[in-house]
Amino acid sequence: MINNQEQKDYQFPSSKLSLPKDENQEECIVLVACGSFNPITVLHVRMFETAKDYLQIEKKKEVIGGFISPVHQDYEKKKPTLISSNHRLNMSKLSIKDNDWIEVDDWEIKQKEYSRTLYVLQHFENNIKLYLNNNNILNKKIRIMLLCGTDLLESFIKPGVWIPEQVEHILSHYGVCCIERSGSVKLNDLIFENDVLYKYRNNINCIPEWIVNDVSSTKVRNLIKRGYSIKYYVNDNVLNYINENNLYK
Repeated sequence: MINNQEQKDYQFPSSKLSLPKDENQEECIVLVACGSFNPITVLHVRMFETAKDYLQIEKKKEVIGGFISPVHQDYEKKKPTLISSNHRLNMSKLSIKDNDWIEVDDWEIKQKEYSRTLYVLQHFENNIKLYLNNNNILNKKIRIMLLCGTDLLESFIKPGVWIPEQVEHILSHYGVCCIERSGSVKLNDLIFENDVLYKYRNNINCIPEWIVNDVSSTKVRNLIKRGYSIKYYVNDNVLNYINENNLYK
């Protein structure tokens, strides 16, 4: 179950969701990226395009939407560099302003407390099922897939980071699209060496990034602190917002 009730001022953002078109597909996929987005970079958004291409071209799957879900402000207790959720939400929305299939959802940051990833995925599953039902799409299965980088998949098997039962549920019921980053551990080796990851290996999509992109939020924040330009590392709208609000100085 989701850990909190839906907020009264909350509305699920479905304007960019597509209705399933491929009658031969039994299920359709929605990609969800959870994280700090502190700030959101071009790599965060690029991951969606990479995963969508892989699923549609290599796996012949239908992707009907993508969502960015910024983490709740309570996560600041674990990550002191986290700026306000309002700023992170605004930057996330600006980063996909001109994108026609990726949306930002503010449900997670509107909760009373930090929500674990499993509950966030359940939230998306419930709302997208409702969206399909409201559009009389009754014969399609929906699969919510967690979109992430290698570092998050590695954290699945680090003691004390995740609740093991929740990791199993995410891997078995939802699945993961993991983008391989340059210089990171080899995903196939990581999966082979861990019993839980290996058990659900068929639900883990190891997706290569053909053009190396090593942009990270940490590096962007450090560049700002040292007075260097971050142009082209973040969307221009995000860059203007950071400058206007004097962030990360």
